Amino acid sequence: MVAGESRSIDPPPRAPHGAGPVPAIDQDQVDAAVTAAVAARERGDFDAADAILADALRRSPQQHRLLHEYGWVAFYRGDMLETARRWLTVALLFDGGSGGWLGLSRALTRLGKIEFAEVILEFAGARLPDDRDIMIGKAELASARQQWSKALAMWRSLKPREQGSDRFDGRIGEAVWHLQFDEASHAPGARRVEIEAVDDPIAREFFKKFESLGENCEFGLVQRRYGAEPLGLLRWNTTPPDMLLKMLDARFEGLGDPGATTIAADSSGEYYIGDATYRLHLHTFIAQHQADAREVLAKQRQRIVRLRQMMIDRLTDGGKLFVYKTAEPNWRDIVGRIYAALRRYGRNGLLTVHLADAGNPPGTVRRSQPGLFHGYLDRMQPMRPGEPAIRWDISFDAWLDVCVAAHRLHEQDLAVAKPAGPNDSYCWYA
Repeated sequence: MVAGESRSIDPPPRAPHGAGPVPAIDQDQVDAAVTAAVAARERGDFDAADAILADALRRSPQQHRLLHEYGWVAFYRGDMLETARRWLTVALLFDGGSGGWLGLSRALTRLGKIEFAEVILEFAGARLPDDRDIMIGKAELASARQQWSKALAMWRSLKPREQGSDRFDGRIGEAVWHLQFDEASHAPGARRVEIEAVDDPIAREFFKKFESLGENCEFGLVQRRYGAEPLGLLRWNTTPPDMLLKMLDARFEGLGDPGATTIAADSSGEYYIGDATYRLHLHTFIAQHQADAREVLAKQRQRIVRLRQMMIDRLTDGGKLFVYKTAEPNWRDIVGRIYAALRRYGRNGLLTVHLADAGNPPGTVRRSQPGLFHGYLDRMQPMRPGEPAIRWDISFDAWLDVCVAAHRLHEQDLAVAKPAGPNDSYCWYA
């Protein structure tokens, strides 16, 4: 048999009783079916996507593109057993292709069967040496096993294979971030947060100068966009403004204590850490199939305590520019109180970020007093307090403009003895 040639593992489709053979569909019909199925899948209508593909596969049961999309529908539905079955069909039908083996490996990993996934990829790798998809699968397994040094090396080796693409930058950033924390406190591994990264060393170092205070993960993803992966207590969680003020006033006392710290998995299977004292909801980026909940909770508590002390040290050192984004309509009072709490620790700066309006176009930064700056974006994630960020659509350019302008004003404030006037403003346009 020639490598890459399909072979039949299922009986051909049967026509209704008394009818002639079912005609195979042509390429235009394949394209139309896949397009319709992808649209249904992306809007979350998995039943419709399955129905479209099942009908097309009844007529062309060994059509490669149809089978691939059939596997993705099960994957995004979250049915990993069915996902494994569908990708196994692809792998066996198309002997010289690696997509089926990669899909099967991903399904097995999410089922907690990492050892089986490794066997599958070793088998496929022996048949398809130096295949990109097999290498991706092995790098994913290294990340799933929290072997960050190995994962980083593998992801970096893959990047030159897609010149001009940022496909692997998020994975590289994930490994760098965890290696950094592992060196400090032996933190557990994580799932990735998907974001397209920009390879800009100057921007990467620039965004490391900021520290996020919340209210959600948006600024953390902005930092990831530019390759900056600083450690921060509040970078990956929800932080209501009243609770942020409470933490600052209490010097974060009780955060990470056993009686107040809980763990639960969300609908995607990721573990989240809850804090009852300050009503925080923290990402772990660890999926259920990667580790036992009790082990994750114990390590995350240690991580929180370590990052809590790092936060207090940075606040006390002074000079840091902290970032807090809020869509609250009446924000001035609470922002002023947060700023005052930060300044009690040291000469820290606070950049608050809000929705643009007629007087404050996107990219504008205004200084209301020394060390207190207000930036404006054309859109936020989410747009309203309490609204979940279903789909991230971040205004990266506006964020860059705001951060450049605020950092320049903050450096001016730190450099001069006499504070600038309350009406000073600065607008940066790239």
